Amino acid sequence: MNKLGYFIVIIGVILLIALAVFVVMSIGTKVDVELDCIQYRLGIDNIEYEELITLKFEGRYVNSFLAHIFVGDVYIDGYKLNNIPGKKTSLDFNKYNSAQLYDTNDSHGVITTDRILINDDFSKMAICINEEGSWNSSSGLMMAAPASSREQAIAISNEVMDSFLQKELE
Repeated sequence: MNKLGYFIVIIGVILLIALAVFVVMSIGTKVDVELDCIQYRLGIDNIEYEELITLKFEGRYVNSFLAHIFVGDVYIDGYKLNNIPGKKTSLDFNKYNSAQLYDTNDSHGVITTDRILINDDFSKMAICINEEGSWNSSSGLMMAAPASSREQAIAISNEVMDSFLQKELE
């Protein structure tokens, strides 16, 4: 075989490997996590408020160079978001691992939106809960997992929201 033949074979092998990596990354990984979570309100005046709840994610997470998407079911204390038959929750994460979290279950037909931020392996997360159309970092309602205390929840929130915040949460 001449040099051109070797070159074509090497390019072919490289293309096949690249295609295999692309296919594997596009399929994604199965996500089946249930995390203890603390719901809390930010601010020094709200230090007493904390509630233990459970977050559960069942679906697939694609984390490739083209997309960071979770598609599946999301449960907050057993309540399924987007509880419409045949509809799955889709979270399209940006480069900061942040996505809009929608719920179309509202009895008034209103779609509520919250912001979810995760770490790279879906083991830590924080949710900024919209109340009356807004959220703020001084007295907003939050959820963070895994956590069993307000202090842990704030630390996890600060960790996963590092690129999103101008100052640490209290």
